Order: sequence, then C-alpha cells, then structure tokens
Amino acid sequence: MWLCYLYVVAINIKKQIEYWLTTAEQDLASARRLLKSGKDLHWCLFFCHLTIEKYLKALTVKHTKDLAPRTHDLEKLAARSDLELSIEEKDFLAEMTGYNLETRYPDEQLKIYKRATTSVAKNLMKRTEEFVTWIRRLVKQ
Repeated sequence: MWLCYLYVVAINIKKQIEYWLTTAEQDLASARRLLKSGKDLHWCLFFCHLTIEKYLKALTVKHTKDLAPRTHDLEKLAARSDLELSIEEKDFLAEMTGYNLETRYPDEQLKIYKRATTSVAKNLMKRTEEFVTWIRRLVKQ
C-alpha cells in the first residue's frame, strides 16, 4: 500500500512582496538609464513594462496571499489584485503589455523599434512612474 503525503509549504508573503518590489526598482533604474542614454529606447519600454508587471505582482501577492501568477499580461494582473482602473489606465496597461510580448518575437521587433521614439519613451516613462507610485502606495498600506 502506498501512502501519499501532502506537504504544505508556507509562503512568506512579506518576502515575496519584497522580492517583487526590489526587482521592480532595479528594472525602473535600468529604464531610466536607457532613456537618459537616448539609445535602445525599445528596451527602455521593455523595462518599463517589467517594472509595472512586478509592482502589480507585489500587489497581487498582498491581495491574494499567494504566489503571483506566471503572466506578463498587465490587465490580468491588475484584475487579479482587484485593482479598479479607469479606461485610460486599462488602455495604458494594454499598450505597455505590448512592449513585453512583442519584443520577444523577431518579426515584431522592427515595429517596436519604429514606435520607440524619444517622445514616446519619455511619455511612457512618465506614465510608468506615475502608475507605479500609485501601486507602491497600495502595496505599502
């Protein structure tokens, strides 16, 4: 007769949130450096996406008391954390999600390179910083 054992692993919620916040700040610093350099702005936007994703994962962990889901879809992460978003915020998250998924496929990279102008990168960096400032406050409440 085989006995089955159920192992329950306790999730350290505080450590999970700390991980997501710490790595999000590192990604935001990378995005700022890339924007300042004026080069590789598509990567600046990729790091903006990562920053938002990680802040939303921290908020999701706080809200659900569980591990963050393995998704890069910012709208899904926001919904998982019961975040109430305006239509403008949803549109922003949809736009930023594109900078993650599309950059992984070579046939889409040229479109990203053309879209990632200095003015677009500056605008999306500003919006990223505003959005994560809001999420940071929610996580720390």
